[in-house]
Amino acid sequence: MEIERGKMAPEERSYLSRLIFKYHYLPLGDSFHLTIQPRFPTIKIEGKSIRPDIYFWVPNRPHINIVVECDGFDYHSDKVRFTNDRQRDRTLTSMGYEVLRFSGSEIFRNPFGVSAELGMHLSKRIEAESPLY
Repeated sequence: MEIERGKMAPEERSYLSRLIFKYHYLPLGDSFHLTIQPRFPTIKIEGKSIRPDIYFWVPNRPHINIVVECDGFDYHSDKVRFTNDRQRDRTLTSMGYEVLRFSGSEIFRNPFGVSAELGMHLSKRIEAESPLY
């Protein structure tokens, strides 16, 4: 009686569940993942652990690590902060991270251009790592 009113039989429900999982599962191991302001407790500058603005990484490719810094003039204009930023870049680079810096005004004036530049960089980076078939 319930089947006549639109309720599925248990066999149909089980089959549908397998199809939904099959067609909605996306293997993301070779895709970029994004983490906003991640904590890097083992990477320290002047005794303080760093916390970059954005971190892109690929699970199946542990050597792909891209840090994006967004620097507003108000917070990065004095000599101490400017020097700390350069120390961070050098430390991250020496540990295998790639660092991209964008100024706050650059992002504010041209968000689509900055997004496109970042997208192209990520695309080229993953293509450089992909085997040719």
